[in-house]
Amino acid sequence: MPVSDATICLLMKQRDRKGMEGLYEVYYKPLVVWADTFIHDVGLAEDLVQEFFIKLWEKGMLEGVEPERLKNYLYVGVRNRALNSLDKNDPLRWVGEKAIPTAVWEEYDEVKDQLEERVRAAVERLPEKSREIVKCVYWEDMKYKEVAERFGVSLATVKTLLVNSLKALRKDTSIRLDVLLFFLLKKK
Repeated sequence: MPVSDATICLLMKQRDRKGMEGLYEVYYKPLVVWADTFIHDVGLAEDLVQEFFIKLWEKGMLEGVEPERLKNYLYVGVRNRALNSLDKNDPLRWVGEKAIPTAVWEEYDEVKDQLEERVRAAVERLPEKSREIVKCVYWEDMKYKEVAERFGVSLATVKTLLVNSLKALRKDTSIRLDVLLFFLLKKK
């Protein structure tokens, strides 16, 4: 019979290795599958989850986590590690090319709506050309070359304005890049 989240949290708080064994028994396989949905490589997903578990144990990161929050804590942590491990050949689009399951966010609908509104308001505060380029790339799903042609600028200018816009949006909203891109990539 699987160990309960309450038991896992209690044992981890006590630094009892049985807590780690219970964590592994209950969450290892589902978290590997979850990581694989982002990185599409089971071997790397297994390594990522193993390293995550080791860090959780070594740093005592679960000692303050309540049992009812354990599952979300683990899934969000693995998702973040998976996204950070992706090859960022094109950092302006890499999140958009991966299917981001929204199940983890369902519990946080109110916060999600607030974040979405913050991002949209911040986009509206960008300088006009930057704002239009961000909208074309992220909301109209245009290619960089198409945007460059529409505005009569070089491809390098489009990329520079996007990078600068993302930096400005991150500063304005205080939101991490992966979360910011998640909201930018949501269709209106």
